[in-house]
Amino acid sequence: MNGYRSYPNHSRLEEHVIIQNAPEAIVTIEASGVICSFNAAAEELFGYSANEVLGEKFSLLIPQANGDSLLHILYGPEADGPQSERIGRRKNGQVFDLGVSIRDLLFEERAYYVCIFRDITKQKVREQVMLESKERYKSLYEHHPDIVCSIDAKGTIVSINSATTRITGYSQEDVLGRSFVRLVAERDLNLAKDVFRRSIAGEQIMSELAVKHKSGRFIDLSVNSIPILIENRIVGLFCIARDITERKHTEELLRQSDKLSALGQLAAGVAHEIRNPLTALKGFIQLLQSTQSKNQTYLGIMLTELERINFIVNELLLLVKPQSVHFKRIDLVSLTQSVITLIQPEAILNDVSITTRIQGEIPEIEGEANQLKQVFLNILKNAIEAMPRGGEVVVTIGAHEGDKVLIQFQDQGPGIPEEQIPKLGVPFYTTKESGTGLGLMVSFKIIQEHHGSIRIHSETNRGTAISVILPAAADREQLDN
Repeated sequence: MNGYRSYPNHSRLEEHVIIQNAPEAIVTIEASGVICSFNAAAEELFGYSANEVLGEKFSLLIPQANGDSLLHILYGPEADGPQSERIGRRKNGQVFDLGVSIRDLLFEERAYYVCIFRDITKQKVREQVMLESKERYKSLYEHHPDIVCSIDAKGTIVSINSATTRITGYSQEDVLGRSFVRLVAERDLNLAKDVFRRSIAGEQIMSELAVKHKSGRFIDLSVNSIPILIENRIVGLFCIARDITERKHTEELLRQSDKLSALGQLAAGVAHEIRNPLTALKGFIQLLQSTQSKNQTYLGIMLTELERINFIVNELLLLVKPQSVHFKRIDLVSLTQSVITLIQPEAILNDVSITTRIQGEIPEIEGEANQLKQVFLNILKNAIEAMPRGGEVVVTIGAHEGDKVLIQFQDQGPGIPEEQIPKLGVPFYTTKESGTGLGLMVSFKIIQEHHGSIRIHSETNRGTAISVILPAAADREQLDN
């Protein structure tokens, strides 16, 4: 019975046969740490024959046991309980990962320990590979610059990365466990549901959706929906989304530019075609007026309408006609005062007062005075027309952000609905019954050419504030340097 030492007076053949032929390495140890049994699987695992280890200390197999009590090694702080992991050592000196299962045994008032050993080297390698893979996935997921979130088969958000919070403003507490449709803009809700349905069916789909930011504004996202497969079963989706709000805005500006270009060509053609017959009609009407015709009233109406057509043609030509612009240094306060003086009679007729407020020292600007006067006249005229029952227009001039100048026109009119503000400046869009929308469009164009901007803020029943922001002229000393 080579390889097995039986306990005195209690040797049973069947126990020996079972232990000796067990597929696991089984080693019995006395409380003192001496090895008292060593089966065939243990011989194969450690490379020792039973005769080489019987009666030897347990530290021969587990170096950690050297100099320590057996109980400490088996059940000490490093142990995970009856089953733990240790470093084993073979006869050739090779160390390897060892899984240890231990059972204590009391026999004839003596303590023994039955240890079952397994080589877990390959298992540890697999676990390390899996751990590294998990860490790489976690790093990719968490540090991805775009939105990455997972959604289960019911449409519930399961996880989000930090970019999701940065881009949308929502924290994990805000969205986890909630349906993704709560974040989608209402106009894209049907599209989002269709994409989800098709993706859950197995398609990988690219789409563009608008979602609501936590602050209330909307952001445009390019979304790649990827099915999650586990054991050949789709259990949810990964959604990788990029913020394309700025790109969409740029595309809209390009479309607007194309429209303006086409409109300019059309306007030029229409204006030149209209102007020739218009001149003839106007001349004949004036001739008829001079003959003391009985239809003077009708002639007056016709002349007024022709003047209106001529005004529209002039605005169209101003929009498209290249102008030689020579920028000069301008005292903005003096220019604004001259414009107010010019429009003051119309304001008085409409019971509108114009108040000017100068805030601090106002730097000069570089610009074309006549064009800026046209912009200010357009804005003041609109403000007066917005108050048919009278009111006050406050014109405020002050420094802005250090190197700019702000001219703000605040009226007391009925205001402009919020949804209409983005459309202001679009050709032929106007809030007035007799307007063309071209005046404000020309104003936007002039201020843009002056490297400035126009901002419109309005509240219903509280009036409208139009702010013109222009860069201050560079200091002469800086120019010389």
